[in-house]
Amino acid sequence: MRFLLCLIGVFVLTSCSGVRRQAPCLDREIKQSKYVHKYGFQVSEEDWERKGQDGHVITELKNGVVMTRFYEKGALHGESTYTFPHSQLVAKVERYDRGHLISTRVNYETGSPKKEETLEDGGRKVRVWYEDGTPKSVENHRGGRLLQADYYTSDNRLDSKIVDGEGVRINRDAFGQVVSRDEFQEGFLSLSTITYPNGTLKEMIPYHLGQIEGVRRTFGIGGEPLTIEEWHGGVQNGVTALFQNGEKVAEIEYVDGKKHGVERRFKCGDVLVEEIAWREDRRHGPAKLYVTDPAETKWYFEGKLVSSEMHFDRLSVPQLR
Repeated sequence: MRFLLCLIGVFVLTSCSGVRRQAPCLDREIKQSKYVHKYGFQVSEEDWERKGQDGHVITELKNGVVMTRFYEKGALHGESTYTFPHSQLVAKVERYDRGHLISTRVNYETGSPKKEETLEDGGRKVRVWYEDGTPKSVENHRGGRLLQADYYTSDNRLDSKIVDGEGVRINRDAFGQVVSRDEFQEGFLSLSTITYPNGTLKEMIPYHLGQIEGVRRTFGIGGEPLTIEEWHGGVQNGVTALFQNGEKVAEIEYVDGKKHGVERRFKCGDVLVEEIAWREDRRHGPAKLYVTDPAETKWYFEGKLVSSEMHFDRLSVPQLR
């Protein structure tokens, strides 16, 4: 977690363009910087700017990351490197062509390459390796679509492939175990199937044009259903059913990712025991409990319990100004 937070800090810092004078967001994080002219001699920050910002800048951050960035006439050019915190090993390498980022490589903590993205021929090539250096995958993207790809096992056998946007991507963890299976149609992810370490089904997620679309299902490690959810446009919309020990225990209505409508709770799979009204993730309206005789009703207004239906109605009437 510490390393992840440090890298997040690096990614935020690298979004600041130019040298320190042009990037005040760096000032709070910098421990020290050294400016080296292209002819190899160290200069002051003022001389660096006055002489045209040709050479490289070595910046040590307070989190222990050391950035080395090369410039040509003030624009990033060549390789920029970022070490792991308090280490000489390189965590990330960026390559620039006169200010334009053309590739990024992220390394394992051993320094060996983990993932590299390269912009070429109007597209994007993504290479991934296992920690021992064995190729894990090669993907070619264009126009937001995954068009060609090969995926490999940890012993370098072809695992799956995508041709002309059609096929399957098998995702494996660092130990080579399958964690998910993605189906692609016309270059877009259409279905993701996620598994538990023992191989049983964990989630089935349908997609359309990069967003969750349709019925998402989740399962327990024994294969029993946990949820059946309706999604539209990448947002939870519609009825979600919840299960325990294979029996339905609740149905909840969602609008734009929030509980909105009526939640119904059940016993024995189909015996209604409670109904709760929701509005934008807050209880709003009656909450009816049917296990008592007579049925018990409580009223809520914007998440707060109120004394009666009459009180709820008064609060619901817009106040005159």
